[in-house]
Amino acid sequence: MAWRMLCCTQAAGDRSWSRHPLTRPSFTDSGTTPVHRTVGVVTRILELIAYHPGITLTEITQALDVPKSSIRKFVRGLEATGWLYNDDHHIYLGAATYALTRVMGDTWIGFISQADLEALHADTGFAVFLSVQSGDDLIYIAEASGESDVGFAAARIQLRWTLVGTAGGKALLASAPAADRDAYLRRHNEDKEDCRTFLAEYDTIQRSRIATNIRRAGTRYAIATTVRNEQEDVVASVSLVGNTADMQPRLRELSDILHRHVDSWTAPPPTATNHPGAGKVIVEPAPRAAPPCP
Repeated sequence: MAWRMLCCTQAAGDRSWSRHPLTRPSFTDSGTTPVHRTVGVVTRILELIAYHPGITLTEITQALDVPKSSIRKFVRGLEATGWLYNDDHHIYLGAATYALTRVMGDTWIGFISQADLEALHADTGFAVFLSVQSGDDLIYIAEASGESDVGFAAARIQLRWTLVGTAGGKALLASAPAADRDAYLRRHNEDKEDCRTFLAEYDTIQRSRIATNIRRAGTRYAIATTVRNEQEDVVASVSLVGNTADMQPRLRELSDILHRHVDSWTAPPPTATNHPGAGKVIVEPAPRAAPPCP
């Protein structure tokens, strides 16, 4: 079982990942929080280099459709502060980037450890992905899987995914406040098919706390649920990903395992009122009505 932080750590001169076609990052500035243009460009530069190590200044300019003079200024500033470094005109993430990952250690979202993800992987046999919402997108921030597990390569070559197009994103969207969910669906009217699919599944997601998604012409399957902190705020989602033929017949079993693991991550410490022998009443809120598809 191997863990990878979803960024590149190749040595200088290794451009194996840069063979993937350069695509413009789906940086979103249409959300509820305005994004400063400079911040947006710098973010897109870092994301592009993370997934295309060894990229050149010209390639960055072409991918982002930003004047080369602006890109050169930003890249030089990031190189001067250690966020990037240049090796014979090929640009890589710098030491400052990896220093952040070392500071984080192996704990995610404040209370989820790498050991938690590995235990879920061991218990199910499927790839495990931890994801968070960033603007209008879903970002995978950690995983536990084998090199051959389904979904491993895809998560490495694409940073941002749509909420309505992923199981983890659907789980997060279904748990969002109604106003935020409605606004998202209005902003993404072009994803009409995914929007309708999400709305058709909305009641089931609310009732079961499980979202599913099928991709790759029906061959890839994902099961996801949300992760809450001790204040019951949704902070992330965790997904199991594998072949549809292996996962779909075991949906109920895998959902139970997923819930058991995720619930244990945020379980409060035993007290006089919540220890296993104490009685307690759990009130499940009624599912919220799904909004109309824009």
